Order: sequence, then C-alpha cells, then structure tokens
Amino acid sequence: MKHPLQSYFYFNQSSTIVMRDDFGLVHVSRDAGASWVRPPQLKAEDYESILLDPYRSKSRAYIIDDDSTTQFWTEDQGKTFNKFNVPLLANRMGADAISTHATESSYLLWIGQKDCDSAISPNCHSVAYVSTNSGYSWKEIASYVTKCSFAREPEFARPSKDTILCQGFDVTIGNQHAMKASTTARKLKRSTNLGASWTTVLDSTISYATAGEYMIAAQLEMGASEMKLFSSLDSVTWTRGTFEDDEKFPDYGYTLLDASTGPAFVEVFGSKDLGAEFGTLYKSIDNAAQRFKISLDAVNQDKKGYVVPSLSLLLR
Repeated sequence: MKHPLQSYFYFNQSSTIVMRDDFGLVHVSRDAGASWVRPPQLKAEDYESILLDPYRSKSRAYIIDDDSTTQFWTEDQGKTFNKFNVPLLANRMGADAISTHATESSYLLWIGQKDCDSAISPNCHSVAYVSTNSGYSWKEIASYVTKCSFAREPEFARPSKDTILCQGFDVTIGNQHAMKASTTARKLKRSTNLGASWTTVLDSTISYATAGEYMIAAQLEMGASEMKLFSSLDSVTWTRGTFEDDEKFPDYGYTLLDASTGPAFVEVFGSKDLGAEFGTLYKSIDNAAQRFKISLDAVNQDKKGYVVPSLSLLLR
C-alpha cells in the first residue's frame, strides 16, 4: 500500500480485513494484513466510507461513494462486490447514509440529499428511503430527517420488523444545513408500516439511541437550557427519566453506554467546558429505565462527550 490507513475492519472470526486509505482507495487482505489487493469491482478512487454490517459481521459489508448513486456491498467477506443503485447521492448533513436491519437481511434505509447544488442552495435537504429487496428498488418515506433507523434490535425486540423511527425537522421547505435544534423543532416519529404513515412519539428531540433492551431519547424544548431524558421498552410508550441528586448539575447532554442486558447506564454531562469535561454515571433501578441512581461521580469524558468511545452512544 502506498497511502496511510484511514479506516478498517475485520470480518468477525476471520483473517480478512477491509481497509480504506487516505486517498479513498479500498484494499482487502485475506492474511491478516500480510498482503493486500484492490478489488477489481471497486474502480473509484474516492470512496468515503466502508461499513461492516453490525448484524452480519461475519460476511457482509458496504462500500459508500458519496459522489455516485452506485454503491457496492459484499456478502462473502470481500471475495466479490456487487453493485446496487440508490435514489440520491449520500447526504452531507451528518446522518448515516445507510442502515441495515437486525433480523431482515434484505431491508435497508438510505438517507440522501436533494436540491443540493451547493451547501447554500435554498431548499437543500435530506430524503429517506426504504428498500426491502437489498437495494434493487426504493420507496421514499420522509424528508428533512437527521436520523432514521429500524426500531427492532437483537435485544430491543418488541417493535415489529416493519417499524422505522425517524427524527427530523418539522418543516417542508428551507435549507437544512442552516437549521438548528435551538430554533427549528425536531420530532421523533414512528412508522409501523415501513414509512407509509407516521406517528409523532416525542417533540423537540435532540437524538435517540438503543442499548440492550432500552431505547433512550434526549429532549430539549424550545428556549430551554437543560435537556430531558425519556426511555422506552417498545418505541411506543415513553417515560421521562428521573435522576438522583439531579439538581446538582444542569443536564447539558447524555451518553448512553451500550449494554446487551441488565440495567441501563447513562452519563449526564456536568460540565462542557473545554478541557474540563466530566459527568455523573447513573444506573437504572427499575425495569423500564425510568429511575436512575448514581453509580459513579466525576466521570471523565472526552471533548465530544464519550466515556468509552466504542461503547458510548451520544445524545446531545
């Protein structure tokens, strides 16, 4: 390889590595990095991301090119790469371009961007699509979104396989790059029929995440300075969380620590001053993650808010 490594992953329980270098070239090694080849199907020279399917980590991955509507995936550990087409170029607004499903291997979500000749185009915005046939056809389901995902997870299994959650701005016009949560409301919506119809489950949300059997969402009401945390076991019923000694510090944000079973662990930001970031780690003391008790005080976090980066899901 001629260029420095940018990102990589191993296929689980194998010696096969997929790597993207600083120039956006994709390389594959089948001997744990001793030798490398460039797959002949991947001819572009500026791939933006390589993504291991978290639910099929032994075999499946996606190669994303932000400047093309042709994308690639493999389901045989990179031996071959098959192309599929997406409706729009990948969004450049911070949302994950592609998402997979925990139990339905042919289900995909894609978030592209529309009317974006430049970042200041007056109606530049994101558009979400769903596919149920591995990307061979797509259906538009939402616009002006900041995040979409299939609700069902390995442990968060109560939602139906066709349930989708999307968080987005409550507008249908304008430049999405210029929109901020402090001035433009975002709503968390749920669809149980693959985006055919939607129900609002929470207003004024900042973000949401799933860890184990819990789904957690952060809410910041218009004009407020502190956040509120809500939890759900099914994505339908949401309850506001309460924290022991919460009056000590303002709630500037939350970090949900990933856990497959048992109680939920949430770190509440206590300070966001650069170089002096810290928070308090709380542990849920009921089965619905509604009440939290202090587990550890004065917890270090990095400037982004992560406690343990590989196990943290940021809500801010």
